[in-house]
Amino acid sequence: MQQIRLACVGLGAVFRSAHLPILKDDERIAVVAVADTQPEAVAGATEQLGCAGTDDWRELLTEFEVDALLICTPHHLHTEPAIAALRAGKHVLVEKPMAPTVEECELMVAAAHKSDAVLMVAENYCYDPGLQKMKCLIEEGAIGQITGLRLLQANPDFYPPPGHWRWSAQCGGGVMLDPGVHHCALARWWGGEVKRVWAQLDYPTDIDREVEDSAEAILDFGTGVFAHVAVNWRSGANAFRYEIQGRKGVLLYDNYWDVQPARLRLVSSGSCQEFAMPSRHSPPESYQQEWDDFLVSVMEGKQAEYPGQQGLLDVAVVVAAYESAQSGTWAKVQRQYPLTR
Repeated sequence: MQQIRLACVGLGAVFRSAHLPILKDDERIAVVAVADTQPEAVAGATEQLGCAGTDDWRELLTEFEVDALLICTPHHLHTEPAIAALRAGKHVLVEKPMAPTVEECELMVAAAHKSDAVLMVAENYCYDPGLQKMKCLIEEGAIGQITGLRLLQANPDFYPPPGHWRWSAQCGGGVMLDPGVHHCALARWWGGEVKRVWAQLDYPTDIDREVEDSAEAILDFGTGVFAHVAVNWRSGANAFRYEIQGRKGVLLYDNYWDVQPARLRLVSSGSCQEFAMPSRHSPPESYQQEWDDFLVSVMEGKQAEYPGQQGLLDVAVVVAAYESAQSGTWAKVQRQYPLTR
């Protein structure tokens, strides 16, 4: 296969900022058609990509010859097109979170198992060069045995804007599901599988904002090691901070978007080593690496770095956080498909 015939459903901000630049330039991809319920979004995408457009995603699978489907719809609208595409033998790249519930993720994974198609989750944080460097340093033994993790993402209180679909409970969750799933993925990537979760959520006073805008979670790996995850949509700046503690040293990553370039330091007794980083968190390279992985998986039949099973496990951790916040106690992570990367 020299070129992938691609269809895209969901043409919002993530599609435009993360995927569209790659789809326009990568010669391995031929976008055949796009779908969205917003006519202006369809018009903009068809003009830039020179493809057909529709307001019904089902037509992407019935009216056009395609090999793969990119899904960038709101979270609660991932499952139906993904399963339909997989059952039709089409490969699927679905934006994170894979779905709002473990049950939906399981249905998607089962559909992929019954076909020869690739199901991959667009978890771009695990393709970020800076965060990949942290993974490499861990594997090289630079900080020794991991003893703890701290992960923070803070977003301004004007994001998402009022009326945005992310504030709707129908979509499955707020800040814990949206950016929070990134950090559950990173915690698993760096620290291993999570056994149980304790979490506390806080909600905005605006009744039009139906989901939590702040979340604090403790992830227990069952080895005496814990990860602290903090995410919110109520800060005065975009901030990303990751700390991985080990018996031989500590890795520190921080980025304050548009204010200070990303920094990665390895601190040990009496020394501090700094590594060159892309200037911003989640740079364009991360999305290109993500697409490279998907295309190689489709064209060469190789295992994707982030298959659907991994997205399912991330959602299982998020769901445990919601269960804990509701019960006020630790919640066990109910998971299947315990794959290793």
